[in-house]
Amino acid sequence: MYELNQIGKNTYYFSGPTKIGLYRLNETNVCLIDTGIDEGVGKRILKTVEANGWKIDFVINTHAHADHVGGNAYIQEHTGCRIYANTIEACFTENTFLNTCFVYGANSPKELRKKFMLAEKSKVAPIKTAELPEGMEIIDLKGHSSEMIGVRTPDDILFLADSLASEQVIDKYRITYIFNVEDYLDTLYHILDLKAKLFVPAHADVTDDITLLAQINIKATKKIADFLLSAVKEPISFERLLKIVFDAYQLKINHEEYALIGSTIKSYLTYLSDLDLIQTYFENNILMICAC
Repeated sequence: MYELNQIGKNTYYFSGPTKIGLYRLNETNVCLIDTGIDEGVGKRILKTVEANGWKIDFVINTHAHADHVGGNAYIQEHTGCRIYANTIEACFTENTFLNTCFVYGANSPKELRKKFMLAEKSKVAPIKTAELPEGMEIIDLKGHSSEMIGVRTPDDILFLADSLASEQVIDKYRITYIFNVEDYLDTLYHILDLKAKLFVPAHADVTDDITLLAQINIKATKKIADFLLSAVKEPISFERLLKIVFDAYQLKINHEEYALIGSTIKSYLTYLSDLDLIQTYFENNILMICAC
């Protein structure tokens, strides 16, 4: 795990649950695209980098989720490297407790303050201030996260972060986290038009054709929206709707799933509301949801 794979003249990635990109800037300096979930991953990445005689010049974080920024603190402490991220993502990476509060909707309980959701904080600058090598391009991929980005290296290798999931992930988890469903779908349709020598999704196989996977993700996203719309034909409370979702998709609720899937379902409801397909109102001090 976390073996270094070369996929372009100067472009590499570390295999693992979350793929980590590496671009060789010159004979001695490299930049990373994300850093994995924790200090342990950071140590392994840094060890490999140093074994090759390289030095980490800077890191680009695609977004602030823990499995993408968890190695930041260790790598930054031991190399002094700069770290860049986009707008809100930079803020959340510098103040990682915000991620758990964000999905929970309040000060998060201790059950959420764990490695999977709470990374160590690191010092991050806005990506717009970075002096990127010629030919490196930042791609807007918002939807899964508020201001997520992708990175195209000068070798025409496009790192797509969490903009789409593998079929295996969709089959296993059924509902994957989405912050903004409209933006997420717009990003998927945009990906259908993107061209690159290779595509590197963070949680799917490297491929030279991303079209089929993008279509699978579009279909899965719309299917969930359709299911929710059918589930609110009669007025229903959010908690009751959440139970219907967990039962229908054979999911087991716990604090993490309650927060992540609950937040995602709310994002779908916002999407359906913005399309004027559902309405909400209060009855006996309970928020009710109903199809229009």
